[in-house]
Amino acid sequence: MSKKEQKQTCLDLPNVNNLREAKATRKSRILVMGTALLGMVAFSACNVNDEIEDNNQPQAVSFSAGIAGQAVQNGGPTTKAAGTVWASGDAIGIFMMSNGTTTIAEQAENKQYTTTGGSTFSAVAGDEIYYPMDGSKVDFIAYYPYASGKTLGSSISVDVSGAQTASSQADIDLLWAKANGTGGSGYDKVTHATTPVALAFNHKLAKMVINVKAGAAVNTPLTGMTVTIKGMNTKNTFKLSDGTLGTPNTPAAITPRVITTASGFNASYDAIILPYVYSSNGDVTVDFTVGGETFTWEVDATTFAPGNEYTYAVTLTRTGVAVTGTINPWMPNDRGGVTAE
Repeated sequence: MSKKEQKQTCLDLPNVNNLREAKATRKSRILVMGTALLGMVAFSACNVNDEIEDNNQPQAVSFSAGIAGQAVQNGGPTTKAAGTVWASGDAIGIFMMSNGTTTIAEQAENKQYTTTGGSTFSAVAGDEIYYPMDGSKVDFIAYYPYASGKTLGSSISVDVSGAQTASSQADIDLLWAKANGTGGSGYDKVTHATTPVALAFNHKLAKMVINVKAGAAVNTPLTGMTVTIKGMNTKNTFKLSDGTLGTPNTPAAITPRVITTASGFNASYDAIILPYVYSSNGDVTVDFTVGGETFTWEVDATTFAPGNEYTYAVTLTRTGVAVTGTINPWMPNDRGGVTAE
């Protein structure tokens, strides 16, 4: 090989400097790729850690509550017995159970929640309810009015006797609700973290509305008239676990609440009553006393069902008490007219 050919061959071979530069370039590329890969791993680890940390945070349960089948009679009385809205300070008791059971979960038994007026209820300090940390499903039972010291196995004593007022009716207008999710699937901290549990309350007692007018022959203004319901059962017990009433007893007089104070020949009254079947005419009577006279209405055999409102139009006459009544869900229930004599 000639010297010229040998020189060209040497030129074609990589020299030491070229090899060093190529090696440095490869190292640089590997370093960049490694750094990026480490960054991706670190980012992924952060995301996993964030998710784990989020899942380990307690999740409070929020509630919204409504009253089903609400009715407003004669200008709208102001208590829940009238079926309008929750009042500021109203308190409900809430139980949280393992899904499909009556076993209390997370010691959430008879926790007190209140509202400032409206459908949103918030826990009294120290009574907050949290979903189980393990993500297990739960159900809820709620009732009104709240009573301290109750367990899910407790019963509430009910007494509707005596004189009823706006204040006393709010205390005896028994409401109950159960929420167990769509198709009984329950609730959990992940699926329902941002959605309030909707409590749909139903009236568990009944209501009787009496609209009175004086017939032409009576011709007596109804100012100062007293109304007394006699013969109705007035005491019972109510199971918190399933929302059922026991067997009512103790017939006693009930003085209905005055809805519209009589200023002429018309007046309106209502009373919260116990559901019951009265099988004979005259088991229940209603006395209307005005101007020194008492007019008596003998109520026909009837069934008063939970959650219903029974409205009667009563006309006082010299020959009898004329009555018509209707039945509506309270749900209003209009029983038409009757006559008292």
